[in-house]
Amino acid sequence: MLYGKKYLETFDELNNGSHCCSLLRSMRCIFKLIRNANDIIKFGVVQR
Repeated sequence: MLYGKKYLETFDELNNGSHCCSLLRSMRCIFKLIRNANDIIKFGVVQR
């Protein structure tokens, strides 16, 4: 329960645009890049 409360507090901090926000944003960008890379790889395999 304590962990969940801590997680919620951290999530609130992220939503409030704290210093963690840029980290979250960059992580999102990285995930997007990975997803795009996977799509490109799949497309390449299908084309072959």
